[in-house]
Amino acid sequence: MADVKNVLVVDDHFEMLELLRSMLELSNEECEVLAVPSAEEGLMELRRTKFDLVITDVRLPGMSGFDFVRRIRKVRPETPVLMITGYSSSEGQKEADELGVLRYFSKPLNTDAVLLAVHVALHGEAPPLQVVEEVAGETAVSALFAPHHLLSPPAPALVWHCQ
Repeated sequence: MADVKNVLVVDDHFEMLELLRSMLELSNEECEVLAVPSAEEGLMELRRTKFDLVITDVRLPGMSGFDFVRRIRKVRPETPVLMITGYSSSEGQKEADELGVLRYFSKPLNTDAVLLAVHVALHGEAPPLQVVEEVAGETAVSALFAPHHLLSPPAPALVWHCQ
């Protein structure tokens, strides 16, 4: 069994926390997800636990996602970060790049792109492709992920285990 990866998700919208948790849970990644609604709580958790990946929203109550990433760089500079936003801009993309953010995603999220970025962040490489079907002589390929359109029912706690 591979090492379980710790993923911290920070978003003030419960629905987005659930979506990200479900995506990770249904992927083939072995991870434990901790979801918190603010950057301040995220920093508290980062001081307690080493996370293999942080996924954060840009707009958060209190400290912004960008300020959160600046703090992450001081506390755990090696931690890969993915950012998500409903208010994408070239300035935001530039700031994310300057902060060393691995990927900057706009909402609505492209789940395949997010899961690929998660895999790269956790393993340092893209997942192998597998042939899923041959249709009319052409081969279709898919990354080794479970179906992302299936969402599990909400979990009662904010700590989930991905299998």
